[in-house]
Amino acid sequence: MFGFQQLIRGETAWPAMSARPISLRDMAGTEGLPPLKEILPISFQEDAAGNVWVGFSNNGGLARYTPDRFMVFNTDQGLPPGTINDLYLDHTGRLWVATTRGGVARVDDPTAAVPKFIHYSTSHGLSGDYTSAITEDVQGRMACAKPLNNVASEATLPQN
Repeated sequence: MFGFQQLIRGETAWPAMSARPISLRDMAGTEGLPPLKEILPISFQEDAAGNVWVGFSNNGGLARYTPDRFMVFNTDQGLPPGTINDLYLDHTGRLWVATTRGGVARVDDPTAAVPKFIHYSTSHGLSGDYTSAITEDVQGRMACAKPLNNVASEATLPQN
């Protein structure tokens, strides 16, 4: 939370692994940013084009930040419901989205004006629709994790 507070205030931060400061900008008034009273940013990912994706809590959706504005996608555009727990960009440039109520979604072209969300759920091998994390192994296979009695379980997702 400390880092996010610095971002909102536009202060200078000193990253732990850097000998020089970086400048952070106040994004609170940026066009398209949803109000942060009932939703919070939970996950972040930069795509190959340099756009920053932000996943929000409480069905707040998924926002893509392009220079000077945010565009928010939600269930009306095909995003699965729930909090966006994790975002991951795979080796081919696809964006993967882990949600609390809709399983996992994949975006093949994160730069598209309106991205197409491809859903994965229990019918694709997930043990439930709550996913907490998503990652890729060295062979390019995607795996997602979910808590199950305080132990992480995982499923390998189809690639097509």
